[in-house]
Amino acid sequence: MRIGVLAMGAVLLAGPAALAQDHLRLVPQLGMDDVTSVAVSLDGRFVLTGGSDKTARLWDVNTSFQIRSFEGHTDKVTSVAFSPDGRYVLTGSYDKTARLWDVATGQQIRSFAEHRGAVSSVAFSPDGHYVLTGSWDKTARLWNLATGQRVRSFEGQTEFVTSVAFSPDGRFVLTGSWDNTARLWDASTGQQVRSFEGHTGLVASVAFSPDGRRVLTGSNDHTARLWDAANGQQIRSFEATEMPGAFDIGITVAFSPNGRSVLTVNDDDTVRLWDVETGEELQRFVGHLNHVNSAAFSPHGRYVLTGSDDSTARMWDVRTGKVLRLFEGYTSWVMSVAFSPDGRLVATGGADDTARLWDTNTGQQIRSFEGHTGIVTSVTFSPDDLFVLTGSGDNTARLWDAASGQQIRSFNGHTDKVSAVAFSPDGHSVLTGSLDNTARLWDVATGQPMRTFKGRRGDGNSVAFSPNGHSVVLGSGVYSDNTAQLWDAATGQQIRPF
Repeated sequence: MRIGVLAMGAVLLAGPAALAQDHLRLVPQLGMDDVTSVAVSLDGRFVLTGGSDKTARLWDVNTSFQIRSFEGHTDKVTSVAFSPDGRYVLTGSYDKTARLWDVATGQQIRSFAEHRGAVSSVAFSPDGHYVLTGSWDKTARLWNLATGQRVRSFEGQTEFVTSVAFSPDGRFVLTGSWDNTARLWDASTGQQVRSFEGHTGLVASVAFSPDGRRVLTGSNDHTARLWDAANGQQIRSFEATEMPGAFDIGITVAFSPNGRSVLTVNDDDTVRLWDVETGEELQRFVGHLNHVNSAAFSPHGRYVLTGSDDSTARMWDVRTGKVLRLFEGYTSWVMSVAFSPDGRLVATGGADDTARLWDTNTGQQIRSFEGHTGIVTSVTFSPDDLFVLTGSGDNTARLWDAASGQQIRSFNGHTDKVSAVAFSPDGHSVLTGSLDNTARLWDVATGQPMRTFKGRRGDGNSVAFSPNGHSVVLGSGVYSDNTAQLWDAATGQQIRPF
């Protein structure tokens, strides 16, 4: 998945607000491309993702490990939700179905399959007895969870239904649509109660306030609007202008648990917090302007460093989510980033074939390391801060003097791009991983190869030493069997796969 620390596009996490910032940081680590939807369990222990690879996945928040996947859809998963008791998962898909899954086993329990268009949004009723689906067939439908039978349909939107929600008491259903309106429905009869009209673009997201008295809508007209649920009148509008070039999908919205503030996420990846009563913008979380390629924690864990296709690296405060330092100077993508062991320096690798050294206190570039003839894919510091190691698309890794910027030696032998590099804990050897399906161990002092770890297709995409330096692990790429391999560093023998 390639999204920034606070850049989530049209994906907004649902769950306790106190956990939102941690979950935003977790998502980029989950290793799943093109995530379309995310949900957080009510206890905050799990994250559920839906993706373009036709699967939903369950993750442990504390470890970032995938617990299980839910497989069975035949097209992209568009929406995901946890049941109130956490026992079930609900997914919607472009394959025109919604599916109910057992969280404990990952097995599909039933399919809700009467829609004639893609299922764009799903929700559980507050009591967990019903599920709600919205579809591109211009309807929303209510289903009995226990039997899988349709209870009723909500018909009246004149374009795709994009978003659905239950009122907190379960008595009403809210839908948003491409017809620029949101509509309130009686859940027991299926009759429309009222319409919320005023947007000049499609309504992409809808939500009820915690007390059910207000409705929030987000639209691609660059506004979020607050409405009185009782009379349908607009209370206020939150103007969230996007940066030029942003996709016009629409604003995603959510209420805080106490209902006093609302969160909006633009397609330009800008997150804003607003005061419900005054309409004042309280906070703006602006992230990278393009894909984030690499991230690293500072040694003390208080900062996060990111490198992006927007040609910058940024240092963030973990506690507040604010950018503390901007490292500018590249004219192309920043592919890799690393903190020095003492936290005083930052190293970056770029698509302009250079690596650069920066001062974390000032954000100023100290020097550049020039010599590679391909993208610098990976950078790291030696344990003593004296050297910088780089891997590149020119099939080499290179060792540099951090103080002077001079190249000390080149590690030559790989027959394809070097995608990952690492120092041993004692600093006496370096490990390189390559797209030639090997990892290689080298002597730092001589530059000579010590041994080769031959993997399968995709192995060597990422590499790491164990803390004692006695073993190494190779991670595979997207074209492999999705395993990691543990090897004995001294003998070159494989210990086990993961």
